[in-house]
Amino acid sequence: MVDVAPGYTVLGGRGPTTAEIEDLTAAAALLRLAVARLEDAAADLHRVRGVTGVALLTGQSEARAAHVAVAAAIDGAAGPDALADDLRRLADGLTRAATVYVDAEDGVQRTVRVLASGVGWWIGEHPGPALVLALGGAVAVGGVALVGASATGLAREAATGGGPLTTVLGLAAQRGSAVFTEVGGTQALVAMFANAARALPPGTQVPTLAPVPSAAGTLLGVLPQPGTATVSARSDPPQLPVPQDTAGVLANVARSYAPHAGGTGLPGTSEATISVQRLDHPDGTRSWVVEIPGTQDGGVAGEVPTDMSTNLQLMAQAPDDMTAAVVQAMHDAGIGADEPVLLAGHSQGGMVAMNVASAAAGTFAVKAVVTAGSPDLPGPPPPGVQVLAIRHTADAVPQTDGTPDHGTAMLTVVTRDLDVTGQPGAVSTIEAHDVRRYVDTAGTLPDAVGDDPGYQRFLAVAEPLLGEEGTTAVTTQYEVSRAGGGS
Repeated sequence: MVDVAPGYTVLGGRGPTTAEIEDLTAAAALLRLAVARLEDAAADLHRVRGVTGVALLTGQSEARAAHVAVAAAIDGAAGPDALADDLRRLADGLTRAATVYVDAEDGVQRTVRVLASGVGWWIGEHPGPALVLALGGAVAVGGVALVGASATGLAREAATGGGPLTTVLGLAAQRGSAVFTEVGGTQALVAMFANAARALPPGTQVPTLAPVPSAAGTLLGVLPQPGTATVSARSDPPQLPVPQDTAGVLANVARSYAPHAGGTGLPGTSEATISVQRLDHPDGTRSWVVEIPGTQDGGVAGEVPTDMSTNLQLMAQAPDDMTAAVVQAMHDAGIGADEPVLLAGHSQGGMVAMNVASAAAGTFAVKAVVTAGSPDLPGPPPPGVQVLAIRHTADAVPQTDGTPDHGTAMLTVVTRDLDVTGQPGAVSTIEAHDVRRYVDTAGTLPDAVGDDPGYQRFLAVAEPLLGEEGTTAVTTQYEVSRAGGGS
């Protein structure tokens, strides 16, 4: 077993988690097809045995030999019935494994998320005083969640009791709304609010454990619509350092913020600036690194596209201005179709990076993506792209997709508990989401999780794209702005 430092967890790239859910499902389907064929063969053999049984009445030795051979084919350990049973059990096992990976959360957490989803749905379907009361309680819960309460302690305590439903109801009676913040945490809150938002429009909506995309779409439908976005090259941009590792990449993401948006941006950088670095390597090859900052405007439909409108569009899996802007910036920078690209982003920027990786398939050779403090939306990584997702346990933002973290052979999720790993004092959600914290965490990964197969798989793809000794970099930056929003 690979050693991972205390305070770190890794999902993906190790043991059975390297299996893609789609591959497991496809393999189970093929096995069930084989079962059906074996059952057909068994039925044919049983009919033949009936015929040979009648032939035994003739007393001919050939008939007896045929009957014995058919019986052996049916009843032996390698017979179609036995093989069908074995393959059926294997298919069922693969299906269960896929289900485990999809529902990678303990029973208590899942139960809380189910209950929260149902409560949210009921509120949305029955607005009025119940909505006011429920939202009042939820706001109180949210206040606790946003200080980064940990789910681990109470989940472990609850798991030692009775069944999940009994445990949750008992804890809810004892501790009230705090159960939502400690078991299932932000995911349960998001599931509740999102199901409520989905259910508010006319018509009956079925509650779901993945309500965020449709809820975000509902909100987009009632909010002002953003104006047209434009992308322009920044004149005389600062030349960012050659990124030599993941921490260096995220440090350049931090430098791409506006200075007032967190204290990491370089002077003159606007609120929606995309950095594109051309790296020329000593061996004559060329690679590119694209660095995308996160949310810098809490409004909607304003002139700054790194805003809540873009967040909602990304979560709704709808077209958004920043994804289109990054793709245009890549074109304008002159990235060749066969030149490898690494995309990186913090918070909203990580969602944009994942979206660009999909949108650019067939146009650009995106090989790797780094996200820091980002939810798992708009969707999973496209085929052939290695992704490293870095998260902090106290950071609620990555959990606003409302679903548990998952790792696959192409997606490695590394989570760091800042309180456990030597950080002074309790870390709030706001502090845990700070891009500087993520730069620091990226720098600890070689020592903390360096031998993990998933992390090694990511490095095997990403390191050749970064700047070894002798690499030179040319940075271009692109500023994105919007016209005034509509109604």
